[in-house]
Formats: sequence, C-alpha cells, structure tokens
Amino acid sequence: MFVLLGMSALLMGCSEQRDSKGQQTAGPAPAAAREVARPAERPAWLAPPGSERPLDAKQSVQSAGSREEEPRPLKIGVIGPETGEEARYGLRVLDGVTQAAEAFNARGGVAGRPIELVHLDNRSEPAATERAVRELIQQRVVAILAAPTGWSTFAPTRFANDSRTLFMVVGTRRPIRSGPYVFRFALPDELAAEALLRHLTTDWRYTRFALVTSSSYDESLMTSALLKQSVLSHGGEVVVEADTYDAYAGQTAVPEVVQRLAGQTGVQAILYTGGAEEGARLAKALRAAGVRAPLVGGEDLFDAEFLEKGGQDVLDTLLFSSHAPERGPPHLTDRFTALAYDAFMIIARAIEQTGSTVPAKVRETLLTMTEQEGVTGKSGFTAEGVPVKHPFFYRVAQGQGRLTFVPVTPGR
Repeated sequence: MFVLLGMSALLMGCSEQRDSKGQQTAGPAPAAAREVARPAERPAWLAPPGSERPLDAKQSVQSAGSREEEPRPLKIGVIGPETGEEARYGLRVLDGVTQAAEAFNARGGVAGRPIELVHLDNRSEPAATERAVRELIQQRVVAILAAPTGWSTFAPTRFANDSRTLFMVVGTRRPIRSGPYVFRFALPDELAAEALLRHLTTDWRYTRFALVTSSSYDESLMTSALLKQSVLSHGGEVVVEADTYDAYAGQTAVPEVVQRLAGQTGVQAILYTGGAEEGARLAKALRAAGVRAPLVGGEDLFDAEFLEKGGQDVLDTLLFSSHAPERGPPHLTDRFTALAYDAFMIIARAIEQTGSTVPAKVRETLLTMTEQEGVTGKSGFTAEGVPVKHPFFYRVAQGQGRLTFVPVTPGR
C-alpha cells in the first residue's frame, strides 16, 4: 500500500517553511514559476558582493527496476506541488532545475546530448504523488528531484529504491534514511551548527550564550539541540535557555523570554532558532528591554521580512545560510531555487563523469566524486550518502539608507 498507516499526519504537515494535463519537457519555466521564484531585480535586502499521464497498468515499478544494468533515457524527473497551498516550494524547485537544464544543455549536455526534463505536479496529495512517481519510473528517468514538502519528500522513497532510481530531495532539513538510492541536497544542520560556533568562538570570541528555541516549529527543537552541543564542544557555555512557545497555554511567550534574558548578565550572544517574523519581534522586545547582545540565527532569518519587521533593532544580527545570492545569477536569490539548480548540476556532472545512464553507476560516482563548485558553494556526499556543504555567514548592517545582509568571511 502506497501510504503507510500512521505516516499520514507526518507527511501532510512536514513542509520546510497549473494543474498540468500532460508531460512537460525542458524549456522555459512556466510563467507561474518565474513569478514566484524570480524577482524582477536584485532584492534590496542583499548587500552588493565584497500533469500526470495515464498509467500503463501492465508495467509495475518492480519491472521498471528489474533492468537496472541497462542504460536509461537521458531524462531527469521533477516532482512537487505546482498548484495548491505548497506550490511556492514546488515552483521554486522547478524553476531552479529548469534554469540548470537550460545552462547545462546550452554547453553541450552529455556528449552532445541534451538532458530532458519531465516534471509532474503532485499537488501535495497522496494519490497524485503515487501516479507521478509511477509515471516517472515507467519513463525510466535516471533521477528524480523532489521539492521539500511532505508527500514529495517521504512518500516516493520506497518506489525509488525498489526501481533503483536516484531520488534527491532539494532543501529539506530532515534526514532521510530510506535506502541507497535516496539523497537530500541541503546544508545539514549539524554541519551548520558546528561551523557557526567555530566562527562565533574563534572570530568573535563569544563564549557565553543564551539559547532561545521556538518549539512550535519542529526544526527549531532539532537545531537548538545541535547548537547546544556545539557550544559545549567549543568550550562555551549556555547560561540561560528559553522557549518562545508556551506549550501549556498554547501560545507564544516572547515577553516571558525577554524577561528571563533581561535578568541575565554576561550573555554575549543570543542563539535563536525560530523564524523571521518572530525573530524580528524578539529582537525589538529585547532592545526595548535594554538587552544589547546580538541575535544569532540560521537561514530562516535570511529573509527580507526579518529586516522589514525588525528595523534598526536587528542590526548586527549574525546568521548562516546554505547559499550566497551574490555568488550566482540574479535569478537564483531564493535558496530553494539555488539549491535545485546545483542539485541538477551535480547529478548531470555525475552522469557525464560516469559515461552511463545506469543509476547504480551514477550513484557510485556521486559518492566518490570530488566536491563540486556551484552557486551554493562546494557540494558533495560522503560514502554513506550524507550531504557535504558549507555555510555562508552574514551580518545585518546599514547600507545606502537601508538594512542589508553583508557577507562575513570567517577568519577575518
């Protein structure tokens, strides 16, 4: 049974932050995707550089995977919501993959052959996801790139492994341990936490921290645990912990958090693992209470909303990001679009280096190739398939009459 009992609630609610009537191939992204993912110009918040087709009922997923040693067509599939409430994620991933395919094929593709894209809208629905995955596997695509939404991320993994089709989820923070053919292309939180604390303790000489979690946000709990471990491993101390969500009252508790932090002395930085809107409210309340320690966070704060709602109170905030918009083309300023661009490129290069479209052989290349330089920096995988990426660091500063995110180079 495609949907495992007991998983439905998890899948329906684990997003990371055109109803198509036929298959679509590589070419310009649909207008809706470009409107969502491509701003008309460089965003002001960034500082200058320093669908389904009918199924063939006779062809099963297992039979599609039984010819694993045979070359496959030079095709890569894309699955995600292109319509519905979560379409912003699917369209951004699709846009990044489409841009990458255009660029890769313009340079000659694989030995002069273009890689074809087949993208299907799963609408974040279980039945549509099953149909889309089966269709892509029946077309014998070499790999499937998926948006970081619940059904897109977790539901296809068993079919991908059974059919020996590479499956790579773009941008998800959740570890996916579901078999040898399943990968994720993202900055692992444990690597980001370690690099952030090394930067804070070595370059900024911070050793005493407050840790503020937002437990209404699942990823915040995990990130806070990793940051606490990293603080201790770097000889620092978490002198106070607080949570912006009161589980008993079922509501946010920012004033209570501020009261706790205002009563502490010697806190040099406030590690915060929640989102942009709440982070801005927290920063304003802390400054109003006379707390001057800078906020330190992750890429959830790397958003224009954080600057707009926080104003001067978010000055000097430090944060990490999985991508650096100033490094790439202006149309890749969104992290999901940029990560999708590089995810396509790393698979395309692996196919090119392998000289084969057999997924098992491409997989071995992915696990052994050197880190690849891309618009989101260097990327690769360990022998166990764990993603290897490196965070970028930014500081909120005043620039030309507005707040901006200014790149920070560790060690300087």
